[in-house]
Amino acid sequence: MRKKELTQQELALLGEGSAYTDAEVVELFIKSRYIKNVRPSTLEFYEVGLRTFRRALTELGIEKRLTDVTAPDVHRVIELWMSTLKTTSINSKLTGIRAFYNFLYEQELTATNVAKKVHKLRVRRKIYDTLERNEIKLIVREFKKNNTFRAFRNLTIFQLLLDTGIRINECLHIKVDDVHSDYVVIAETKNLSQRVVYLSDDMIARLNVYVKVRGQLATPFLFVSIEDERLQARTYQEHLKAIANLAGVNKNVSPHMCRRTYAKQAVLAGIDPFSLASLLGHSSIEVTKQYVQLWGSDLKNQAKLKADYGDIFK
Repeated sequence: MRKKELTQQELALLGEGSAYTDAEVVELFIKSRYIKNVRPSTLEFYEVGLRTFRRALTELGIEKRLTDVTAPDVHRVIELWMSTLKTTSINSKLTGIRAFYNFLYEQELTATNVAKKVHKLRVRRKIYDTLERNEIKLIVREFKKNNTFRAFRNLTIFQLLLDTGIRINECLHIKVDDVHSDYVVIAETKNLSQRVVYLSDDMIARLNVYVKVRGQLATPFLFVSIEDERLQARTYQEHLKAIANLAGVNKNVSPHMCRRTYAKQAVLAGIDPFSLASLLGHSSIEVTKQYVQLWGSDLKNQAKLKADYGDIFK
């Protein structure tokens, strides 16, 4: 049965526009994500992205409400960004914009679904940097030069990242009770779905020693600072980069490079994409397929490299 009042979509078709201001629709969108239990960092990503989008529209002289923006308007913004931003950065922003306009259309705040007509840019396939066996050995040797808790903790994290491919944020949210005999439960994940990662024998041995050195503390988190508080990702990233530089590794070494190294070794060992996606916690197999395409036919490295780094860490 027809409603007495026109919907927001019908008003938009009549040229009346939305009754909501930009601030109001953004707030509605953010609240909808919050209700879905989206992580605070993701909420901030959406807010910052939409502010950037609004500034770009203004710069182009597009003085419309966000609810009145069309696909051609977004395409003009993309062209503007292409002059200064990398393709990956633009696609990241488009992820938020598409989610925003999907929401507006679902809530009948726009006449057409702009997101359906706006697509991400094609990205040229690139060979991502990973760590070679000799580079891992140099970094481990550098860690071992310091007989401090911080150095031993960072070495343990380094091995765990390479052993499991987990993200640094996932790693630093591991609690002591999440560690079991030969596996770790990853509770704090990017897609909010818990998963299990399995440990090599050498990793199990090192973690057992680390837990003893760490001792009984009030905080439940496994990896702690010298103040016995949960270690922060930025702190570890800076430490790892500094150690890699001291070791003479001429790469921008990061926790994510460890994750890619794990993925590469898994692909070279013949793991199937679905199993790898599950272990890495990918919500979509598309990212995993990129890894397989990059390294699946790397026969030279497959013949030379092994996934087991245990002897390096001994």
